[in-house]
Amino acid sequence: LADRLGFGPGRPGRTGLMLAAGLGTTIPAFGILPANVPNMALIGAAESIYNAHFTYGGYLALNFPVMGLLTVLALPIIVCRVFPDTATATRETADHAVWTGEERRLLAILAVGLALWATDFLHHISPAWVAMGAAILCVMPKVGALKPASISKDVDYGPWLFVAGIIGLGAVVTHSGMGAAIADRLFSVLPLSPGDDPLNFAVMYAFGAITSVLTTLPAAPGILTPLAQGISDASGWPLYSVLMAQVPVWFLFPFAYQAPPIVLTLVMGQVSPRAALKVMLPFLIFGLLVILPLQYVWGRLLGVYP
Repeated sequence: LADRLGFGPGRPGRTGLMLAAGLGTTIPAFGILPANVPNMALIGAAESIYNAHFTYGGYLALNFPVMGLLTVLALPIIVCRVFPDTATATRETADHAVWTGEERRLLAILAVGLALWATDFLHHISPAWVAMGAAILCVMPKVGALKPASISKDVDYGPWLFVAGIIGLGAVVTHSGMGAAIADRLFSVLPLSPGDDPLNFAVMYAFGAITSVLTTLPAAPGILTPLAQGISDASGWPLYSVLMAQVPVWFLFPFAYQAPPIVLTLVMGQVSPRAALKVMLPFLIFGLLVILPLQYVWGRLLGVYP
């Protein structure tokens, strides 16, 4: 796309397009339950430790209307201001090929999966199980979109093992007593107090943000979720509210290395981390001043945050 718009290597427009693609497909998706690894790690850890369950609609209603939509609106403006450029028309046109059978089957599987996610309040099937079922259909020979040889040659099993390890880490931290020990030390210095709810929300975000800088976003739920019960006791917040207070941390973070999809964007798009920082820091400032307060107000209106 950059080539067809006349944005050659080194052009600001090319850098902006790469960052728009990477940030735009990663950050707003944190507001959709099965869309990113931290989302699924939170679900798995919460179900494993607390037997807590989430619905697609409830998660979407809390996290997408404010954080997701404002991110979608703010990122293009920031990218265009930081990397202004003017496209030049080209005569090259794209080839419009007929959809293959695999592509049609993939579209059908995704459509059914989305319908099941959106109606989980009726059938009560976990979004994680729906995602797993869709994934199994995708890899079934003559049913899904992959050829049988792709399972052994092309599929990357690393993310599977990573999510399983993160969920297991959370369970170990809880059942070994490590979570309680960390909580005792931590809560003696964190200014959490029942009744001071806006401050509690800000403290939870700050604690999660520091954790994500040290561990990256995919690993943060495995550390924060086992501590949720202790945070709940110290703040007077319901456990579900504390678990959901993790999500704003995933939207507002300063460094590209914290989110593996953004790191992949930089590598594939040949974009420097400094260029990414020029977009991510203004967005972080906007998020802290505008998105985070509005998200707290929205959560209170929904009755999720105290």
